[in-house]
Amino acid sequence: MIILSSKDLDKHGISHQSASKLLFRGRTFIKGQAFAAHLRSLAIELAQENTKVGQPSLVIDYESHVTLWRLERSSVDSQPMISDHPSQPPSPRRASAKESASRVAPKVTR
Repeated sequence: MIILSSKDLDKHGISHQSASKLLFRGRTFIKGQAFAAHLRSLAIELAQENTKVGQPSLVIDYESHVTLWRLERSSVDSQPMISDHPSQPPSPRRASAKESASRVAPKVTR
């Protein structure tokens, strides 16, 4: 599970606020639930649970809210998400601006 900052995506010219799909590391993610900022930890928990059961997820962090993005089923392939250890699910962390730019392709579907 990866947490991306909307500000970092904006800095790199990646339109995401009105998008329903986002291409990330060659995989298509579908925009899911939005959570108020005070429920950020709940969104992260859900993303972690999704990842544990084989449904990779992203969280995009905005100033006023967060959104949960789930991997589109037809996008499933053998490329793993980042993990600190191969036998453990990915650890939650915020991607740096440089990492975000190199991992997120500016292709969005509205």
